[in-house]
Amino acid sequence: MEQNKKAKIYTKQGDNKETRTVAGKVLKSDLVIFVEGAVDELQTSIMLARSFLNEVKYRDYLEKITRILFTLSYSIVSEKELIEKEDILDLEKEIDLLDSKLPPLNDFILPGFSKAGALVHNARTTTRKTERLVVKYALEHKVDPKILQYLNRLSDYFFVLGRYVDLGENNG
Repeated sequence: MEQNKKAKIYTKQGDNKETRTVAGKVLKSDLVIFVEGAVDELQTSIMLARSFLNEVKYRDYLEKITRILFTLSYSIVSEKELIEKEDILDLEKEIDLLDSKLPPLNDFILPGFSKAGALVHNARTTTRKTERLVVKYALEHKVDPKILQYLNRLSDYFFVLGRYVDLGENNG
């Protein structure tokens, strides 16, 4: 019986300025690689914030978001429409729910009065950076409009979650 062979981490195929995507071989300086890298960075920042959250429901929700971002990244590279309208509506529902627990916003806020809050706000700014790169990419490539809607709502979600976390950390 043949044992499963473990794949090597390094392939050496990217040693000469090129890499592979689902769309084929591209230069590592291609904008699609910057977009994929930004989504990867966003996922990492979300999971870092998640590790500092106290409430399980928010940790679970951030993991769900991170998994959706795998689909979002694949959708961009493959030019397939894989993000569901329900994903956007779900974010809007969560934004409204969190916002209903917060006092009115009357001024600019200083983000991050707690470690968890700071990391959630970092995820928000990383989302905005990712969104800007996707917009730039969409100027020359087919990108599902739901991707941009999702990223826009996602930064709004992190804004209200960051406020909620900071409020809870400072009132406990």
